[in-house]
Amino acid sequence: MQIVNACNKTLQQKLDFQRNEFEQKIKELEKQVAQHDLEQKNLILQREELTDDLRKELAEKVEELQCMDNLNQMLIVKERTSNFELQEARKELLSVRILTTPLPSLVLLS
Repeated sequence: MQIVNACNKTLQQKLDFQRNEFEQKIKELEKQVAQHDLEQKNLILQREELTDDLRKELAEKVEELQCMDNLNQMLIVKERTSNFELQEARKELLSVRILTTPLPSLVLLS
């Protein structure tokens, strides 16, 4: 009977040791899972912040592009107006020149 009790005690000690090992492994795994979850949450927050920053930057670029497009349209209109005015001034100068330039006289040889 003592041998059985000794065997039981030894088996109980081995079982307790293994249980402690498993409990430690479980705690380590739970700690790793918690760390992983925290890292994942941080990555999600970083991604959301980056996404927000990129959206803001995109909105600014779109607004800047619209302003440049408006400026470009205004410059095109200004160029066309200036070109038209220059053409009108050229026509005026040509008409004044024609009126003020004497016609060459024809010399008739007899």
